[in-house]
Amino acid sequence: MSPWMNRHRVAIAAVLLLAGAGLAMAQTAGAPGGRYQIEASGPNVLRLDRETGAIASCSSGEDEAWTCETLVAADAPAAPTASLQEENARLRARVEVLERRLGAIRSIAAGGPVPDGVGTAADGGGDGGATSGFGDTFDLEEARRDIDTAVEVTGYAVRRFRDLVEALTEEEAAR
Repeated sequence: MSPWMNRHRVAIAAVLLLAGAGLAMAQTAGAPGGRYQIEASGPNVLRLDRETGAIASCSSGEDEAWTCETLVAADAPAAPTASLQEENARLRARVEVLERRLGAIRSIAAGGPVPDGVGTAADGGGDGGATSGFGDTFDLEEARRDIDTAVEVTGYAVRRFRDLVEALTEEEAAR
């Protein structure tokens, strides 16, 4: 066998060995629970280091060598996360207040009493009155009187309309 053939066989074996090792590394890197998560992103791939949080954009160059550019460093500040957590806590507290107020509205609409703690300073309200959500307070008894007045006016309008329909129906039947 010629020396050229031996070198050629060794080169082919080395290429196959490197290709197999590269494939095994790629499978390990992208495997669930592995250190790296690889995701396609157009012609590039994004590499997330699950241990450090670093994110890199990797691409293959003209010489088939891979180069990676760090997009997010491993020691990037956690300020965005902290601000989002603060906003989340603030919004959760606001939802609790709104749910208590909704319960109070349901109670008032059903003719029941105002639940304890609603409309108080702890609820974002004033000194015992309910709030409109814009920082002003109002008297609940006055609000109930206004609702009663609106119901009476609506009832009067409905009765008048019904009387008008009956009068027109009688007039039409008389013809």
